[in-house]
Amino acid sequence: MDCRGGAHWAVVNSANDALLGRTALKSLNFADGSAEIAYWTVPAARGKGICSRAVEAATRWAFTAGFHRLGLQHAIGNIAS
Repeated sequence: MDCRGGAHWAVVNSANDALLGRTALKSLNFADGSAEIAYWTVPAARGKGICSRAVEAATRWAFTAGFHRLGLQHAIGNIAS
């Protein structure tokens, strides 16, 4: 996998492939093993733990791939965040 632009995953409903959101690792720094987590969900998928599970999966992947520090930034003006 070429991760220079980040690693992005679609979050979909396994029953019908409907898009529920996205999770990503960005600002990858291979030298110090750090990256940032980014995510969003569609309004209908919010409050169901879907994004939490997607972020957990991306975190497990990152630590397995050799990263050891992940940051999370959010916009305080974004009420949903």
